[in-house]
Parts: sequence; C-alpha cells; structure tokens
Amino acid sequence: YDDKHNTLVTRKNSFKLDENGYYSIYWYGPGSDGEKGVYRCDSFYDVFRSAIQVMEGKEPIIPLKEYKNKKILVYATASGLMDLKTTPFSSTSEPYPGGEIHATLLDNLLNGIAVKKVPKKIIILISLFFSFFLSHAYITRRLAFSLSIAAFFSVSIVLASFYLFNKYLLQMIYIFPVLVIVFTSAASAMYKALTEGLEKKQIKDMFSRYLHEDAINILMENPDTVDL
Repeated sequence: YDDKHNTLVTRKNSFKLDENGYYSIYWYGPGSDGEKGVYRCDSFYDVFRSAIQVMEGKEPIIPLKEYKNKKILVYATASGLMDLKTTPFSSTSEPYPGGEIHATLLDNLLNGIAVKKVPKKIIILISLFFSFFLSHAYITRRLAFSLSIAAFFSVSIVLASFYLFNKYLLQMIYIFPVLVIVFTSAASAMYKALTEGLEKKQIKDMFSRYLHEDAINILMENPDTVDL
C-alpha cells in the first residue's frame, strides 16, 4: 500500500483508492441464485462427491473440464457468518454472498476495472457556476424562462452522471449540484417575486393619478421601460 499516493500496489498493477482508503467495486449483476448469478457456484458436497467419483473411476457430476484454467475461490456462506451483504443488484431478501463479493473484487483487479470518482472540487465548481448563472438569470430574465433553464440544468447533470458512468466508469455525485440548483431557484424566485411586486406597487402608486389603467398595466408588466 502506497500511503503517499493512496494507492494499492501489486506486482503488475496499481489501483487508486479514494480519500478514505476504499476501493469502489464495479458490480456485474446479482449473486448466485440459480441461473441469475454472475458467477458459477458449486456446493462443497458436489465437489467432494465428484472427487470421490473420479477416484472410483466413475463419471463425476461436475466434469473436470469445468474447472480447467479457471480461477477458483473456496468460501463458506451462511446467515450466521454475517457475510451476506446488499449490493446495487441485490436486496435484504436476496443478499449477496461475501465470497462472491471477493470474487467480484478479484475480477475487477485482474481485468483492470476501476470505478473512478469525479473530484469534489470539480463538483463544487460546477455547483457554483450553476448557482451564479441561475441567480443572474432569475434577476434579469422572466421567471418562466429561468425555471426552464433550472429544469434543463437539473436533467442535464443527472443524464451526464449516467453517461459518464456507463461510458467511462466515472462516478459523479449529482445530488449536490441538483440541490444547489433547487435552492438557488427557490431563493432567487422568491427574491424576484418580492422585488417585482414592490416595483409594480410603486409604479401603480406613482402613475395612478395621471395615466389610464391600461397604460399602468403595460408599465407594470415592463417596469424597466419606465424612464424618469
């Protein structure tokens, strides 16, 4: 383990760990459950019985060719061992065996598959950009237009995170930027509504004695056109 670079080093490869020293596993599918599992799992009884049959000169229930040039992990699994875990492809009712978690990790390491994370600094910078841009839009543009821009940004950041993961195995936490967009939109929309209401009231009080109501309504809809 290279503590300076936060990297796990083997004879042939090196694997970058996150800031907490963890390695994010890339999951291929559900655990062993009949034909649904990613990896083949044979019970110890069947393996032991096949070995006895080979020693007796009989045809084993598990042919020897099934294990030829294969990497084999021997593990025990039981609820009492507390090694049944939940994964993105499993649930508490069908937990993932601990031995297959090790098999998945070994598969990742042997094939050089690593899930990388977008640095927090970049996520913060993206969030700040959205915040400043939307704040300016809410102040200078109409509310409907600004809300549509906020919705577009929210959907775009979610779709971008899925694309980066599916294409490059790059994990981006999109919750923070989306929350920044939501809170910025709420605060800016509230500020816009309060300031616009105050401007309209001032215009109405100022011109109500001199202009027709229709002209006042036009000025209230476009307060920036008022030139004193």
